Amino acid sequence: LNTVGLVFLTAVIGAWLLRQQGLATLLRANERLNSGELPAKEVAEGLILAVGGAM
Repeated sequence: LNTVGLVFLTAVIGAWLLRQQGLATLLRANERLNSGELPAKEVAEGLILAVGGAM
Protein backbone atom coordinates (compact mmCIF):
# COMPACT_ATOMS: atom_id res chain seq x y z
CA LEU A 1 0.00 0.00 0.00
CA ASN A 2 2.85 2.39 0.77
CA THR A 3 4.44 1.77 -2.61
CA VAL A 4 1.21 2.45 -4.47
CA GLY A 5 0.74 5.64 -2.48
CA LEU A 6 4.26 6.83 -3.29
CA VAL A 7 3.79 6.07 -6.98
CA PHE A 8 0.52 7.99 -6.99
CA LEU A 9 2.06 10.91 -5.09
CA THR A 10 5.02 11.20 -7.47
CA ALA A 11 2.64 11.00 -10.45
CA VAL A 12 0.55 13.86 -9.06
CA ILE A 13 3.64 15.96 -8.33
CA GLY A 14 5.03 15.21 -11.79
CA ALA A 15 1.79 16.20 -13.48
CA TRP A 16 1.69 19.43 -11.51
CA LEU A 17 5.29 20.27 -12.42
CA LEU A 18 4.64 19.43 -16.07
CA ARG A 19 1.63 21.74 -16.10
CA GLN A 20 3.58 24.59 -14.50
CA GLN A 21 6.53 24.27 -16.86
CA GLY A 22 4.31 23.79 -19.89
CA LEU A 23 2.32 26.93 -19.17
CA ALA A 24 5.50 28.94 -18.57
CA THR A 25 6.94 27.71 -21.86
CA LEU A 26 3.71 28.54 -23.68
CA LEU A 27 3.69 32.07 -22.27
CA ARG A 28 7.33 32.64 -23.29
CA ALA A 29 6.60 31.35 -26.79
CA ASN A 30 3.62 33.69 -27.04
CA GLU A 31 5.76 36.65 -25.95
CA ARG A 32 8.35 35.85 -28.62
CA LEU A 33 5.67 35.55 -31.30
CA ASN A 34 4.19 38.89 -30.25
CA SER A 35 7.62 40.51 -30.55
CA GLY A 36 8.06 39.09 -34.06
CA GLU A 37 10.63 36.43 -33.17
CA LEU A 38 10.49 32.70 -33.78
CA PRO A 39 10.09 30.73 -30.55
CA ALA A 40 12.47 27.92 -31.56
CA LYS A 41 13.85 27.36 -28.06
CA GLU A 42 10.38 27.30 -26.55
CA VAL A 43 9.14 24.81 -29.15
CA ALA A 44 12.08 22.52 -28.35
CA GLU A 45 11.37 22.85 -24.63
CA GLY A 46 7.73 22.03 -25.25
CA LEU A 47 8.64 18.88 -27.15
CA ILE A 48 11.01 17.79 -24.40
CA LEU A 49 8.31 18.41 -21.79
CA ALA A 50 5.84 16.37 -23.84
CA VAL A 51 8.25 13.44 -24.06
CA GLY A 52 8.99 13.70 -20.34
CA GLY A 53 5.30 13.82 -19.54
CA ALA A 54 4.66 10.71 -21.60
CA MET A 55 7.20 8.81 -19.53
